[in-house]
Order: sequence, then C-alpha cells, then structure tokens
Amino acid sequence: MKKYIVLLITLLTITACQDSEKLLLHVPSPAWEDQIIYFIMTDRFFDGNPANNELGEGEYDPTKNTHFNGGDLVGIQQQLDYIEELGATAIWITPPVLNQWWNPDHNFTGYHGYWASHFEKVDPHYGNLEDYKRLSDALHRRGMYLVQDVVTNHTGDYMRYEGGYDSVDVAKFYVNYGAPEQPPFDLNDPANPAHREAAIYHFTPTIADFTDWKIRVTHQMADLDDLNTTNPKVVEALIKAYQYWIETVGVDAYRFDTAIYVENEFWNRFVHAGEGNLKGIFPFAKTTGREQFYTFGETWVTAPPMDDSGEMEMKAYLGTTAKPEMGAVLNFPLQQSIKRVFADGEPTVQMAYRLSSLQRHFPDPTTLVNFIDNHDMVRFRALATEESFRQAMLFLMSIPGVPVLYQGSEQGEKESRAPLFNKLDTSSAQFIFSKKMMAFRKENELTRKGEVRILADSDRCPGLLVYRLEKDGEELYVAFNTQENNLLTGDIFFKNDTLANGVAEVISLQGGSKMVMDRGKMQQLYLPPKEGVVFKIQKGEPENPGSAEVRVFNPTGVQVETPTLFVRGSVIDADSVFVMLDGNLDGRIQAAQKEKTWEAEFDFKNQANGPHFWQAVAIREGRFIISKKVDFVLELPEIERAVVRDRTGDDRGPTGRYEYPSDPTFAPRTMDIKKVSAFTTGNNLRLAVEMAEPLSTVWSPHNGFDHLLLMAFIDLPEKDGMAVLPKMNMEVPDEGEWDLGMAANGWRISMFGTEGAGAEAYGRAVSQKPRLRVIPENNTIELLFAASLLGLPSTLDGATIHLYTWDSGGDEEGLRPLAPKPDGFTFGGGEEDGPKYMDKVTVELK
Repeated sequence: MKKYIVLLITLLTITACQDSEKLLLHVPSPAWEDQIIYFIMTDRFFDGNPANNELGEGEYDPTKNTHFNGGDLVGIQQQLDYIEELGATAIWITPPVLNQWWNPDHNFTGYHGYWASHFEKVDPHYGNLEDYKRLSDALHRRGMYLVQDVVTNHTGDYMRYEGGYDSVDVAKFYVNYGAPEQPPFDLNDPANPAHREAAIYHFTPTIADFTDWKIRVTHQMADLDDLNTTNPKVVEALIKAYQYWIETVGVDAYRFDTAIYVENEFWNRFVHAGEGNLKGIFPFAKTTGREQFYTFGETWVTAPPMDDSGEMEMKAYLGTTAKPEMGAVLNFPLQQSIKRVFADGEPTVQMAYRLSSLQRHFPDPTTLVNFIDNHDMVRFRALATEESFRQAMLFLMSIPGVPVLYQGSEQGEKESRAPLFNKLDTSSAQFIFSKKMMAFRKENELTRKGEVRILADSDRCPGLLVYRLEKDGEELYVAFNTQENNLLTGDIFFKNDTLANGVAEVISLQGGSKMVMDRGKMQQLYLPPKEGVVFKIQKGEPENPGSAEVRVFNPTGVQVETPTLFVRGSVIDADSVFVMLDGNLDGRIQAAQKEKTWEAEFDFKNQANGPHFWQAVAIREGRFIISKKVDFVLELPEIERAVVRDRTGDDRGPTGRYEYPSDPTFAPRTMDIKKVSAFTTGNNLRLAVEMAEPLSTVWSPHNGFDHLLLMAFIDLPEKDGMAVLPKMNMEVPDEGEWDLGMAANGWRISMFGTEGAGAEAYGRAVSQKPRLRVIPENNTIELLFAASLLGLPSTLDGATIHLYTWDSGGDEEGLRPLAPKPDGFTFGGGEEDGPKYMDKVTVELK
C-alpha cells in the first residue's frame, strides 16, 4: 500500500504545473556567524496539508506522541511570517527523506525523519519535492536560509539481533523486518551471501560499550541499522544523495546527525573530496554558488564540570588543516553548562571555566553552534523556572557562536516533542521576549564577534557571573545573578581608566539593578534575583562616597568547624552595618554597633560545607559601602541519621508480579534497591542509594546510569504537603505526604514542589537541584540536597524520604507505561492505571 501511495505522489509531482526553473533555489552563502537558526521538527510544527496525514498504515494519530501528528513542509512555508517576525534568519528542519513508517514492534513510527528508507525521496507525510522547492524559494526571497538535517550513520530499524550475537556467523540470532527501498541500502540480509559480500552494513548488535571507539562506530546505535561508512559504495551513495538535495532543492547547510558514531575519515571524504562527479559536499556546493556551505555535526559528548575532555573530543570532528572534516559542531559542552548553571543552580565558575575552555580549543568560537535544548532531551523549562530560562536565553544571545532556538521555546513549551499547531502566538509574553532577545543580538555586533573575558564568578554557589565582550576597542558587559535572592558585591575590576565612572544599561531581564563605577572598578553591583543585565561603561565624574568606611577584624582563609561564627570590625560615619554571606543580601544579619566598632554572629547550619566568604556592609544615606571579602572554609561534621536495608529481589512492584520491559537492553533487577543511608551536615541532607545490581549504562547516560528513574519525595516536618504522587497512579502510603519531589535518570534531574502538582503533573520546578554522584564500584547513587534547596529548615528531625524506582520514557518527563503483559518498553504484570514503581524504601530521620 505504501509503495502505491508514494508512486501516486511522485506522479503528481512530475505533472505539477510549477516551473521549478523560476524558483530562487540557489543563493550565495551568508555570514553564518550573523545568523539565528530556528530548529523545526517538521511533523510537530504546523499542519499545512491534512491530505497527507494518514497514508494507509495507521501510522497517523495526533493524540499520540509515538505517531505522525501531521506537520509538513507546506505548514512550515505558511508560517514563515511567524518565524521571520520572531527574528530567526534560517530554519533547520529534521530529515525530510522517506522514512520507515513503523518500528518492527509497531510501538513507534518514523515521524521524526531519522529512520531513512530512501535518502533521495521526500517522505509523503511531509509533502512532495515541489513543496520542498517552494519552501526553499520562499526562504531565499526573504533573505533566509535552509538547513537540512542529514543521517549517514544508519538507516531505519529493519534488522536486529535477538538472543545473542555470533561474530563468526552473523546470520545467527539475526531477525529481519524488511529493507530500505533505496539500493544499495536494501542489501541488508546477512543470511544472503551476496549481501554479506556487498558489506553495506556492519551486521553488528546494539552498542554495549560507548567508550570503545571501534564499537561505537561499527555497532548499532539504538538498534538502528549501522551503515559501513568505510565501504566506497556506501560513501558514493551517500554523497550522491546529499548532492541531490543541494542541487535540486537549494539547501544552504547540513546538520549531521549522530556524527560521533561515524569514522573521522568518512567526514573528510564526505565533506571535502574533490575528484570527478563525486565531489564532496563542500566543493559540490561551490558549483551552485555557495562559497561557504555550512556543515555542523551532532557531537553529543559528556562534559563534566571543570573538565575539558568534552571539548577535546568534539574538536576532533573538525579535522586538521591538512585533513579537514565538518565545518562546525553543536556545542554540547556549553549546553550542559547552561543547564547546570542556569537551571540546576550550580556555581557560576563552571560557566566561566567552560567559556575559557572553549576559547582555548576553538580560537574562532563564532563557528560553534550554541543551543539551550533540542528534540532529543528534556526541555529546559521542564527542569527550571521561567526566570532561569530567560537568563539562559540572554546568555545564548550574548555570546559568539551561531544560536539555535528549538521550536516552542518562544512559546514557553515544556514538552520535548509536543505539536505547536495551535500555539504559534505572536502576542504571547514568551514570543515577545524571544523576539526582543533576537533583536538585541542583531543590534549588537559584539554579541556575535566579540572576544569574551570573564571578570567575576562564584565558585561556591549560584550567584554572580560577569563577562566582557570586546572587539576593535568597543566593549559590552553582561552580568547575571543566578541566585533566588538579591545579590550585592563590589570591587570588581573592569578596566584601567580613571574616567570610566558611568554605566549605561542596554537591556535587563528584571530591572532594578544598580551599578556604581569608580575609576574603572565596580564599587557597587546590586542585582535582583535571577537578573541578567547588559551594559556599557561611560566616561564621567565618580560618585562621592563621603567619609563612610567599614572594615573587618577577622582573618581570612580560616577553617570553621562550628555552626556559629562571631565576627567583628570597625566602622566610621555610617548609619548602620550588616554582614552577609556569599553576597546574599536577603540573608543579611544586622550588626550591633558600639561607637566605631561593630559585631555580629553567623549561623551556618543551613550552609553547605566548602569555601565561602562574608563581607560587612555599611549604609550611609542609602548607599552601600562594602568591606573586603573574608574567605573561609566550612567543615561541619557529617552525622549518619538512618540506614535502611531493603530485601533484594523484591523489585516486582506493589503486587509482587510486575515484570520488566521485554527490550533486551533491560537487565534483570536494575531497579532493585539494596540499602539507603541518610546523612546530615547541619540541615544539608545526603542520601546514598545502593542498588542490588550494577548500574546499567547501555545508552551511555551522562549521569552514570540508565533504565532507572529514581524518585524521591521528601516530607519536611515544618510544612504541609500533599499525598498524591505525580504520574505514579498512587498516593503516599499510611496517610503520608510530601513537600519536595525529585526524579532523576541518566540525563536529567527534576526537582519540584507541590504548587501545580497533581496526579498527571509534577509541580513547579525548583531552580536549584541536588548534586548527583555515581559510585559504580558500589552500585551507588548519591544525592546531596542543600539546605537552601530544602527551604532553609530549622531542623530535619522528623523528616521522611520516600524512594521509588521505575523508568522514564515517551516524552522523557513521563513514566513508561504499565500493561498486563510486558512489551519492548512497557512494564508488565499490572493494569494501565496501576501504581508505577518496582521497588520502594522509606527513610525516617528520627
């Protein structure tokens, strides 16, 4: 049936009355560093032609995120006014090629475009070739550009190994579900000697070790059929396919999917080869007038805090001067730092490190492709507050590198792949904000081409981040306060200029910032919670601070091992004095004054161990006079509060009959809790969750474990909570309740409160997240909940923690389904609306 439909659409395309030669398909390449890309998942953006939704195989269902929902190329063209008004200058679309419509187990469709069946045909769900040409023409007539997502690593999921793998007899354990339509990719049966000899595929199982480079480039990524990209026939077919889209449609740039799963030698050949009719993508594009055809790869690498290994691995895919590869890479190390600093509340020094590291490894950062989130990960807004997203957006638009905004981010979307069909509202607050940020970037060249220099950061907690953008003597400054409270600091050196005494604000997120410059130094910087402000320094007369002065007597650099600290100092000509910790103006402590001295006492029970600083601040006629910083290291003792040993082998759900999903990547007992230990340091809580079996890492998870969603619901003694456990089809047992919830898997940590929570939804995101550490040799996951995350409680005595295990899937925020019988990624042994947990442990802090 599918082949007949494709043939019919092809015939209609051939007989179309459009004269393609009149379309504006080929235009010169732009300066890509000046562009802003809007990333579109075609099937989820806008339905312009309902006639191509259902094509006869039951693959269309707009109520399911596993099926085609109806978006198409005509829909994108119809919404170009919307995209242009937003401020984007280019669109990047998911692969438009003919896809495998059904996964072998019929649980999923190829709506996303990454399961190719034919690399040179438009999937009829998206439209036809003429639709694609008209979209290209419409973009070019607006001075906009077209980026196509391409796949070279794999085709769809037409084969797999079940029950084992024999490298000598690759036909053993092999299961076939059909073949791609396009030669030579249809030669996918290892039981056929001719297919084995053709060696179009590697005929290998799913990747089991992502750290082994050879396995990574030759085995199947997520069961997708791995192409042998060292085979000249494969290389030739792929080059011809992607030459086709440049020549026929007028594509201006390519994004390479799963780039790190393909050999480096392939990228040099594919992009740069120059011989005969098999010119690589870059020299071929030059024949169409595109001198700077842009290519960038999905180099999804792990980038731990204060570690540049991710940059080093990512950089390898640019190649060398003698042997170049792709032109740019997607900046995953920066994306991970954006999440940690702006969403998770990690110290801003991590961002300072990341920016400096990127400058070391990439002398021209304008070629990097920067982004906040994408279609393969949980949206930023699902993990953080709106204020945090706005900080991330300002950051993205204020640094060099080509920024990408994923569709829906401009509408406040929280689901990764939700359709936007009825949400494209140019009057929404989120759209107006995004439009403002893009306009700011376009109006300020330094954001696109300036050199970044860090001026201030916080290495202790969320807080201050200040950097300068400079080019040809022009300067622009950006400052963030990532805390949830008002921040006050001073004595930051900006420039050696005694006339630099004025500040002009360019743009602000919150408003209300106050900046006092004194001969090139920031004497006073006040930033409201979650503020982001861009400003310029001007010449002018310095403000007169008068004769007010405040000093401290305590020595700096000491180690504090007690929960309280007495501090003293001197003061002259001030109305009052207070002390503050780590620049937190809201937590200030009023000092007692005696003539020309002052004294105060800190209480550290709600502070985390590690380095801190405090300052004294005098107030004179409404102006702050800030003392020098006094550094110290807090080392309060950790106390073991509870140890709960759980029976192993009880990971069978509430009835004892639950079964794991049947997909072979699920190992037995991966959700079986063995022991939970709880420790407190002051009012900071550390949980050590030991699992009965080694942690699964089959999907190369960034957090160190997968096929496990660890959920924790904390009941604090001083708060009134709720009983319903979100998305779990149950309540806290024994009439219990919870105040704070957490859900952690291999790629994300969600922290939320009860506000807005219910049976189907997590509550409002908490801007700070627990610190997570995996100890693989002990099968242990550690979680550190800072007292500030817990709401600065007066005590943790009587707190209760309810822990549950399951797995997440679908929209990545949801929990995998439950059914009477297990399936690929469906738990079995229960009803659809049954409680969702495999194992549980309750810990009480008495």
